[in-house]
Amino acid sequence: MKFLQHKKLILQALATILCSFSTNFLFSDNFPSNPHIVIDGSGNQIAVWDVNTGTTNIVQSSIFTLSWSAATTISTTNPAFNSQIVMTSTGNAVAAWIALDSVNQVYCLCTATATPLGGWSAPTTHTATNEQLNQFDLKINSLGEAVLIWTSIIGNSTNVWTSTQSIFSGGWGTPTQLF
Repeated sequence: MKFLQHKKLILQALATILCSFSTNFLFSDNFPSNPHIVIDGSGNQIAVWDVNTGTTNIVQSSIFTLSWSAATTISTTNPAFNSQIVMTSTGNAVAAWIALDSVNQVYCLCTATATPLGGWSAPTTHTATNEQLNQFDLKINSLGEAVLIWTSIIGNSTNVWTSTQSIFSGGWGTPTQLF
């Protein structure tokens, strides 16, 4: 029965987001893509998606408690794309995306945290200034910790890194090189 309730919430959320996209984006100059949604145990929902405005690429979000909030840009650099989001059953969420480090001219990995009632934190960058991000993945473990894994290129070497964050009880751990 609980599965059916969650399935119903997911379908309602997707329908709401798709309607929001058609209302807010498809009839303007913006082009949204790559939508993701997460739902906590209380039915709160957070969605993220990428937007190409014609001149910039950004990551935006909307938070649903009793209704959907207006779209908020959570990325601070341009371009930003390939967003993902994960959430614990208690509503702590982490979004991750690829962004251009315009000073060092490399693509980096960025994250921000949110709660349904608290909004988004400022973004955190996880890759070194000489590190070219290649791919990444984001998950939540059973302890409620966000776990990132990514591949990157430094010089002629491709490496695999991971970092863990206990959501809202501290920062991200020092990245560990796996390969």
